[in-house]
Amino acid sequence: MSSIEKTDSTFAEIFAAHTGKVSDKWQSYIPAYESLFAEFRDKRIALLEIGIQNGGSLEIYANYFANAEIIIGCDINPKCRLLDYGPGIEVVIGNCTADETRRKITALSPSFDIIIDDGSHVSNDVIVAFLRYFSLVRPGGIYVIEDLHTSYWQQWQGGLFHKKSSIAFLKLLVDAINSEHWGIGESISDLLAAEFPEYRALFSERVLRTIKSVNFANSMCVIRKTGDDAPNALGPHVVKGSEAVVEQSIKALDGMAQIKVDERQNPASDFGHRTIDASGAGAGVPDRDRQKTGNLTIAAIMPVYNGERFLREAIQSVLDQTVYPHEFVIVDDGSTDGSCVIIEEMSRKYPITLIKREKNSGQSASRNFAIKQCKSDLIALIDQDDRWYPNHLDGLLEPFRKFRGGLPLGWVYSDFDDIDEQGLVIARSFINRQTLQNPKRDLVQFLAQGAVTQPSATLISRAAFDAVGGFDENLSGFEDEDLFLRMFRANYDNAYIAHPLSQWRIYDSSYGATYRLAKSQRYYIRKIMTQFPDDKWRGIYYVRDVIAPRFVMTWALMYVRAGRYKNYALMREYAWDIWALIPHLRILRRIALTIVFPILLWPRAGDLLLKAAAKCWRWTSWIRRLKYLATARL
Repeated sequence: MSSIEKTDSTFAEIFAAHTGKVSDKWQSYIPAYESLFAEFRDKRIALLEIGIQNGGSLEIYANYFANAEIIIGCDINPKCRLLDYGPGIEVVIGNCTADETRRKITALSPSFDIIIDDGSHVSNDVIVAFLRYFSLVRPGGIYVIEDLHTSYWQQWQGGLFHKKSSIAFLKLLVDAINSEHWGIGESISDLLAAEFPEYRALFSERVLRTIKSVNFANSMCVIRKTGDDAPNALGPHVVKGSEAVVEQSIKALDGMAQIKVDERQNPASDFGHRTIDASGAGAGVPDRDRQKTGNLTIAAIMPVYNGERFLREAIQSVLDQTVYPHEFVIVDDGSTDGSCVIIEEMSRKYPITLIKREKNSGQSASRNFAIKQCKSDLIALIDQDDRWYPNHLDGLLEPFRKFRGGLPLGWVYSDFDDIDEQGLVIARSFINRQTLQNPKRDLVQFLAQGAVTQPSATLISRAAFDAVGGFDENLSGFEDEDLFLRMFRANYDNAYIAHPLSQWRIYDSSYGATYRLAKSQRYYIRKIMTQFPDDKWRGIYYVRDVIAPRFVMTWALMYVRAGRYKNYALMREYAWDIWALIPHLRILRRIALTIVFPILLWPRAGDLLLKAAAKCWRWTSWIRRLKYLATARL
């Protein structure tokens, strides 16, 4: 360890002469710190820096603050354990936003005169760190946030107009220090929650009211705490002097308290209206989020059962939305792994409502139960292993915003990307194909092709959901198709977004590969075969020409997939499922399948047969396509 000399040199001189551990700061920071640190220089201060990298800054602070009580550096990089210092400097390893790390820091010093955030610079981390550590700043102390230029960059959860960036949050603190003048009866916590509801659990009204000033410089923000740790206040009017030639009445204002003005009827002070020009012409113009939602509210619903592996990713994708849901409800459906622990941990930081169910009841029942607890206009479903892109809700809201009458809009769905176990893309635009009808316009096509979506890619009208009775709790697969089919039949329209807004994760042990899906599929087949008798007037034979052929093909595909895993018992089970549908087919198909059925009961032979049939079908499709192209050229 290099020796640390105590000196009376300026901060700039100490920084320029430093030869120990490496420290890097932007040039404009050095004179800024000279000004900020001067009042603390001779005091017994405690200083905390979040993010220390090579650790040189701690040596520089120790040289500058000769009487420092303690200087602490915190970094998530375990290599920082290699940093060696003398007495008075401590290093804590860990994520500063984690409870355990904060406990380690406060064990060394319960409060600080100066806290500097030079950590990850990711907007979420910057905001959470401020909310968790500003309470530790001593009266008259400062909280400094460096490198705010990253809040304008997408990689750090930012952008010039990003509503969830760290700079957007810090701008609200300017309104916070003037809260006594709002005249609307709302708290600082209410203001912050209107824009950043995901952090509401971290808001402390008492602490927020001790913010004395918020100063911005290039890529830096300095938040100062009130000197007596009391709420920031304008104070009484002070009048000095004896001559008042222009306005005599002003002398009577000496000692007068601030006038309280009632602004509750001012549309430009309503939390739903945040854009107004100097003339007042902009009053009543909704803010960007309200414009996006058209005043519609959204509830995000996630059922969870033993989903700890991908659960954090799924939850974080909801928290990263450019349009944040008004409600976020997660149902732990009797998990026996660590899922509940993860949800409880994240719900302490974000506005997540956790509902625990002791016994596993399935996705449909869990979703229905969660939705009953919500009051929002729209329902956004997400499964425990899927991910939303940040613009997912914003994109799905667009048709609801533009809705102008006609059939009521029941649901909106988008294309999605197929990802594997590692989260890597397998296929882009999974359903955007010419052979598929999107959006749904024809009952025959709906029954023949299915819903061709997945729950995590949908946004559903609560009114439509309630009107058709919600999810059929007997289904744990095909429950979304069943729901949307009933909406379609009940005169609810649908809209389709032709680009991916979410990612669907499918893998060996995922939900779509379980035995429960096959059981649910059998129930669904019986249900729709009963619901759709032949329509002889229109010449539509739903079961014979649509439902039975579709599910014979579906069972055949599942038969082949089971063969890849050499699950011969399951293959025989699926063969009998095909047999159950044969009597409902047209005569020629009945005869053909009746002849080949015995082969299907011998899994190895049946597998070869279906693979050969699939290859034959592919060749036939290519021949048809070539004939079409040749005809088109002629």
